[in-house]
Amino acid sequence: MPFLFLVFFGIVKFGVALNRNLALTDATRASARQLAVGRSSAATRTDALAQLYASAATLAAGTITVKTSVNGTECTSDAACASAMGSAPGASATVLASVPCDLSIMGRDFAPGCKISSQTTERVE
Repeated sequence: MPFLFLVFFGIVKFGVALNRNLALTDATRASARQLAVGRSSAATRTDALAQLYASAATLAAGTITVKTSVNGTECTSDAACASAMGSAPGASATVLASVPCDLSIMGRDFAPGCKISSQTTERVE
């Protein structure tokens, strides 16, 4: 019986992890698109992050780690993104996001330190 519980809960945990992966992938895609088309906005990075959090409603915003970059250079503020995008039409805008995954079953963590991550690159318009 314990073996059956382990298999059942393993299937459930894997399904939850897969759902988180799909949600994060969709949110990263939407955020990268927002970053790529937001060249004329003063709050380019803020808008992209807002789009990511809105698209990943099933994920806790505090657990998502996000990195944005334009043309290979990481931008950590709206001003940095705006200046990088102003001189980079046609360059790449990338959003990389990750969330921790929980694969603990019956008190045992089968993947400690596990992270689910997604990266999407769009062309700056």
